[in-house]
Amino acid sequence: MRESRLQLFLLVLAALFYPITERWLAPWQVTVDWPFLLLFWIAFRRGRVAGCFYGLLLGLLRDLADFSQLGATALSFTLGGWLLGTLREKVDRENLGVRLLLLAVVYLLVQAVFLFVRTGWSPGAAFLAWLRYALPGSVLSAAGYLASLLLAAFLREGLGLLREPLERR
Repeated sequence: MRESRLQLFLLVLAALFYPITERWLAPWQVTVDWPFLLLFWIAFRRGRVAGCFYGLLLGLLRDLADFSQLGATALSFTLGGWLLGTLREKVDRENLGVRLLLLAVVYLLVQAVFLFVRTGWSPGAAFLAWLRYALPGSVLSAAGYLASLLLAAFLREGLGLLREPLERR
């Protein structure tokens, strides 16, 4: 599987604009978790050590950015990065359906850990929040990842078409 640098650039850009997209989707109480998508891309490409490191880094940055409980997102993203890095060797990485399913399942697990810590270790409240926020968020995050793949392919092909007439001369 050969991921493009353009897709990485788009995911980093989207992660930087995460607070803006979060506020835009706030009336529906769902959001595309761009930092998680960036973690998914890194862990799925580089493995479990990089997944843990970048999961901790992205989680701490996200905790500091929204003034939440320090460490809740860092813990869940570190576990998610480790899980994604471990599973990347066991699944067919070329199959887009497998990648999207893995993204959704690991996102749901990461959100379960995050909400369990965030609700004060209350299983009932965490489960209700997980049903309300994590399930729609997993679908939107998978759609966001798919959109970044399609946009990267479109831009790569579009830029290739722009260079083609120059190469014929």
